[in-house]
Amino acid sequence: MDTCGRWRVVRTMFETDRLPDGFRERCNQMDEVWLPSRFNLETYARAGVEETKLRLVPPGVDTQLFRPGVVPLQIPRKRTFNFLSILDWQLSKGYDALLLAYLQEFKPDEDVALVLKISWLNEPLADLETRLCYFVERRAGLRLEKAPPIIVIHGSVPRRDMPQLYAAADCFVLPTRGEGYGRSLMEALSCEVPVIATGWGCQSDFLTSENCYLVDHHVVPVPDDVDVEFFAGHQWAEPKVDHLRQLMRQVFTNQAEALQRADRGRADMVERYDWSVVIPKWVAEFRRLLD
Repeated sequence: MDTCGRWRVVRTMFETDRLPDGFRERCNQMDEVWLPSRFNLETYARAGVEETKLRLVPPGVDTQLFRPGVVPLQIPRKRTFNFLSILDWQLSKGYDALLLAYLQEFKPDEDVALVLKISWLNEPLADLETRLCYFVERRAGLRLEKAPPIIVIHGSVPRRDMPQLYAAADCFVLPTRGEGYGRSLMEALSCEVPVIATGWGCQSDFLTSENCYLVDHHVVPVPDDVDVEFFAGHQWAEPKVDHLRQLMRQVFTNQAEALQRADRGRADMVERYDWSVVIPKWVAEFRRLLD
């Protein structure tokens, strides 16, 4: 690397139990490797990155921007109770587990909807509605008129409006197989929205059974035909669809309990992960290098 400077520092992360080819070598060329979670510390060390280079430098969330009490975003066709998921359309984010759990657990005459904000498609020209229809009919085995509603939010939502999107939800669900650090999970917690998420990976630093609902899982090999090639040969979490169904039903039927956990989640974000708490840790790291 030709980068000039007294110190060469990389801020990085990865979602599975190991690193893609070439990551270790590039990291070992740096003076320090800053990682957002203990999960990443273990993964990078196990992959052969020199442990003396590894530093835990946590992520943060703006709890003044992402807060409860904002006006909800107007979402056409939403129902009284709305699950929200913000995710990339790729296997690592568990969209298939989410859809199966929702479609198997709820009926079209129940006052519930699933709202999807898809951030990225592997195939930019793919038609998302066509894929959803195919999934409902072929994977879930339902006729469209027999399926509970799925609402897709198209286009980008400006960051300043994201708190309104969270405010429109009664529960945020992300049965992910792997996360870099889980930004949307932190934002949902900060907005005091009940959260259901997989209890594995980078988000384990801040998700607990007190502040959210953790989906049971197995750690399994990534399929050979995975849609993102550099995950092949790794392992990740496989969320249990039956348990996800139970948790979605539990939040739907016992909203008072869910709000208690959401209150704890908000408190955890304010106390431990607000930028006013995290930035001094970053500043201390920079000062350590410059002294």
